[in-house]
Amino acid sequence: HWLHALGLQDGPTADWQLLVAGAGNPPGNLRVVEAAQSMTYNEQPHSGFSRRDILQRKEGFIEYAYQHGAPVAGSTGAQGDAPKFLLTEDVNGNWHADGALCDRYAARHWLVKFPRGRHETDRIILQCEATYLLCAKEVGIRVSGLAHFEDDVLFVPRFDRIVRAKHAATADEQANEVLRAGMESLCSLAGVAEFGAFVSQERLCQAIAQVCDDPHSELLEFVKRDVLNVALKNTDNHSHNATVLKTPDGKLELTPLFDFAPMFLDREGIPRICRWRTAEEGGVPQWERVIETLEPLGLKLDPARTELVTLARDLGRLPDLLAEHRVPDVVFKSVLSSIAETAKQLAKLI
Repeated sequence: HWLHALGLQDGPTADWQLLVAGAGNPPGNLRVVEAAQSMTYNEQPHSGFSRRDILQRKEGFIEYAYQHGAPVAGSTGAQGDAPKFLLTEDVNGNWHADGALCDRYAARHWLVKFPRGRHETDRIILQCEATYLLCAKEVGIRVSGLAHFEDDVLFVPRFDRIVRAKHAATADEQANEVLRAGMESLCSLAGVAEFGAFVSQERLCQAIAQVCDDPHSELLEFVKRDVLNVALKNTDNHSHNATVLKTPDGKLELTPLFDFAPMFLDREGIPRICRWRTAEEGGVPQWERVIETLEPLGLKLDPARTELVTLARDLGRLPDLLAEHRVPDVVFKSVLSSIAETAKQLAKLI
């Protein structure tokens, strides 16, 4: 979108102009001062749009989103293939393009996702993402605020923006401030620049061990997430979907889980990209070998085995949870066997 808007040819020579135009308020670890300085805020901002405008794809909202570099169809406002973009909800409950609203008026920050196509499976994948995150939270995976699916739109609360009230001398001066937490993908931490490149799980775990404050807990969290990927058939486990967060108190840890959905349904056939190079047989992780591989990086074997056996028992609750939230049969029937088989393999660890 930005290449087209700026009349640029794709390639390294366009990088700086793209950063200055589009990186004034990015998620992630990158801060470009020239881009931030080029952003202007009106003290009397755009009145914004209602939640209903978003759900109904009202023409005014679509045009507004397009003008701010986040068209709902045909491009993306956040990295990835599905139409999605970043929005800020103001203190009055109206919605704005991220970066178009002065921080003092911000109340909450969102990633809003639409189906990537018109096929029914596109809608089902998006619908199930909210339930999948709920399942992950149920079994102890680190999850931030839960997503909400409504009228084929998924609203995901952002965890890299923290809004808090500023201290003021009078009530009239009261305003909010926004803390922007730095993030970096494990792909980047592993030194891989190419998007979509194969990166082994072992290499990603080395990056975790090198930067995170508590290697054992973060490596175990990473393994648990991969267990869930296998059990619930989220094949889209590329290395940009695992990210380290710098918390306001200075800790370095994995972000809450995101982009977790039944991607086995995707009609383009999304394969499981990141694999355990030394601990898979026939494409299936061998969990005992996985944790043994990670011991030199700081994973404590006995506590890890205990936690994974507990996870095996927790997996047994997922079919009831999926049924309770009316996950479509095409997903429900497909994952029953993979949940059971994954739980069976984990139970063998002790």
